Amino acid sequence: MIEDYLAKARACRTENLFNRLHIRLEENLAPPEVAALGRAARRPDFPEAGQAWLAGLGAKTPGLLDAPEAFERREISDRVLFYAGKGGATPKRLLIAFTGKARRMMLPTPVFLQALDAAAWDVVLLKRTKSFLEGLDGEATDFDGVIAYLRRAFIRADYSGVATVGTSGGGGFAVVAALKLKADRGVSISGTVNAALLALAPRRNRLMAALRGRPRLCFVHASDFASDRRAANRMIRAWGGRRREVPGVEEHNVVWPLQQRGELKRLLREVL
Repeated sequence: MIEDYLAKARACRTENLFNRLHIRLEENLAPPEVAALGRAARRPDFPEAGQAWLAGLGAKTPGLLDAPEAFERREISDRVLFYAGKGGATPKRLLIAFTGKARRMMLPTPVFLQALDAAAWDVVLLKRTKSFLEGLDGEATDFDGVIAYLRRAFIRADYSGVATVGTSGGGGFAVVAALKLKADRGVSISGTVNAALLALAPRRNRLMAALRGRPRLCFVHASDFASDRRAANRMIRAWGGRRREVPGVEEHNVVWPLQQRGELKRLLREVL
């Protein structure tokens, strides 16, 4: 991977080309791959732009460069990646993550993965381009096809549980996926909603849903961002669940302030 990065970096003649290279890597890399690049950054042939990029990632994420969570990446397609967690002595859970249109979980993927416990989780990352209503390239042509693909390709009997999480335009789809897959947890983070999304799953009797307790749904949003609160309330009216407000945040991207405050790992542990 190091030599591949250096070859691509040598072809970058402008700052914009370096930015495009690094954005692509931020969509895909697992934490140990970032740490390996960090070690290679000491080489004399390593570009200064790459050193600055890695320093920025490391500054955002304690432990990323020197104690990375042990996820191993498998790129299944441009829109589907699987990160196998290593080191667990007990059965792991599967986390299915639905991105927004920026193709990340409101953070660089290795930063998001660093907030999880690799000994406890395997992670499937589904990248949104237009809408998950249109399926996944090469695998499904609609959202029911996405659910069938997830069941066929990733859900195994040896997992101790399944959870879903999505950010922004992926948030509502994560909740619908939790309902359809009968997952343990379904979490929307700053999720958006529209009529087409609401039509994907029937309304639930909130009392019966609470009594059954599965899946447990949670809607995370900034306390001071009104449109995300309205979207959360609209989905709760349809499917039940609870809101989890993040205090002191006034923007749609609630994940980045959580990471800056050192609270993301704790929140993910709580809601998942």
